Amino acid sequence: MAAWYSKKWVTVLLHAAAWLLLFSLPFLLRPSMNNAQQTAEEPHSATIILRYILNDIMYIGFFYLNAGLLIPKFIYRRKYKEYTLAIVVSFLLLLFFGWLLIYGTMDQRGFNLSGHILFNFFFFLFFFAGSTAYKLTMDRARADRIAREKQTENLKTELSLLRSQASPHFMLMC
Repeated sequence: MAAWYSKKWVTVLLHAAAWLLLFSLPFLLRPSMNNAQQTAEEPHSATIILRYILNDIMYIGFFYLNAGLLIPKFIYRRKYKEYTLAIVVSFLLLLFFGWLLIYGTMDQRGFNLSGHILFNFFFFLFFFAGSTAYKLTMDRARADRIAREKQTENLKTELSLLRSQASPHFMLMC
């Protein structure tokens, strides 16, 4: 019987909680505003929050794309050039869709393309490193678990063999 923490629903719940915590940090850590400032920004804030949520969903998608598809398909098969190309294309797509989100919801006079690229580059690096570390850690833990199970099975087999060899001798002595 598997432990409760290794069940699929627990994993999904932990991932959802981690994403919720990570993406709520800017809202939790921002300085508080008085009511006059909040009402002045009210019409704009819903659009900003929607853009923020959609951008977060794109980065979550990249996290699982890298961990679930790109690393097993390219890194584990030693296709490093293809992996690098896939990562660069992923970054460019995230930049483009992020720009579309901003373009559709923001006055373009305040848009700074180099700032957008730089900010998203560091954000991308964070998710790239996190998804890579996650995948490698989970695969290593799985490999260690399989090795332990194999070792336990081998010990059981050896013990069974020793018992079967020892039993006739004890039977003859009695």
